[in-house]
Amino acid sequence: MAFLLELELYKQEQTLIAVGVSKKQINRAGKILASKSAKKSEAYAIVEDWRASHSYPLRTIQRLLARNARSVNKFALTSGRLKRMESIQLKLRRQFERHGHMDLISMQDIGGCRAVLWQVGQVHEVVQKLRMFFVEGGPFKPRFKDYIEKPKPDGYRGMHIAVQYYAKKPSQAPWSGMRIEMQIRSTLQHAWATAIETVDLFANEKLKLGRGIKEWSRFFALASAMFARQENGPTVPGTPESVNQATDELRLLWMGLKVPNLLSGWVTAMNHISTHLEGANFLLTVDSKKKQVKVTPFGAPYLNEAMAAYACAEEEGRKNISLDSVLVSVDKVADLQTAFPNYYADTADFLKELRAALNDYSDLK
Repeated sequence: MAFLLELELYKQEQTLIAVGVSKKQINRAGKILASKSAKKSEAYAIVEDWRASHSYPLRTIQRLLARNARSVNKFALTSGRLKRMESIQLKLRRQFERHGHMDLISMQDIGGCRAVLWQVGQVHEVVQKLRMFFVEGGPFKPRFKDYIEKPKPDGYRGMHIAVQYYAKKPSQAPWSGMRIEMQIRSTLQHAWATAIETVDLFANEKLKLGRGIKEWSRFFALASAMFARQENGPTVPGTPESVNQATDELRLLWMGLKVPNLLSGWVTAMNHISTHLEGANFLLTVDSKKKQVKVTPFGAPYLNEAMAAYACAEEEGRKNISLDSVLVSVDKVADLQTAFPNYYADTADFLKELRAALNDYSDLK
């Protein structure tokens, strides 16, 4: 009953871009946003509203994902987030570079939710359950991508399911067709993914976009290949088949980039936050220069205020490159650091696994 009331509050508080703004106008705003034009204020406003309108379908799909994940492992960690404006811009630009056009309406991960399971076998079990609900060819129009069986060349591994929100009632019609992406990962896959995001955030790299220092890119591809072997999965394309050769190359980069010292240094510099905050949504703002993270909670009835604060934080971030913000939803604030360790520079699990694999504890002595 509480869940139904919460969803009603979400519906009441949302600004629906579906009313009064056409898909053509939304796509036009996306093109302006991705261009080099200086006049973007109106485009930002339209895209911010379009992003905000994904909150209700995101919350619905996130709850469904959580229910299925916890039926497999009651300790499964689930979270959701609305895509950062900078990430939307960069993805639109990549889309244009690859395909010659931009289409904001069809972007499938403006709203994204995630489940992290202990083992890769549990990941497959959850995906199998979701396949039974999101039937291929059904009204949710699911798209399944298996990056565990076929890892990306940069080393990313995990399962993705993109669905379109299906309106069962007339009152849900404004959200019909909006796309939400689910990511299901093992703890090892999650540790790798958040470590690369941490380096991007604190070292000002763009590794997730295929840019940045080539040594870092190679390091993460080899680290992922190491983890893939631990999970008895296919290795990462372009990495050595020989375990000894891969380990030797990884160890050289581990020492040359001073990985353990660098990553550990970031986390010890970060300020810790209170775990007594309450809210349905949390605005995380990290200052990579000051090594500080600020968390602002918003209850379910205050979604509009949360979205306005998110927009202001991103505007501030466009003026100050050391600032980065994201609006996320978790069941409790204590889960924030576990769900989004990159915003806390927390790479402890990643370092622990690699130290064990490389048998290197020299920096701990």
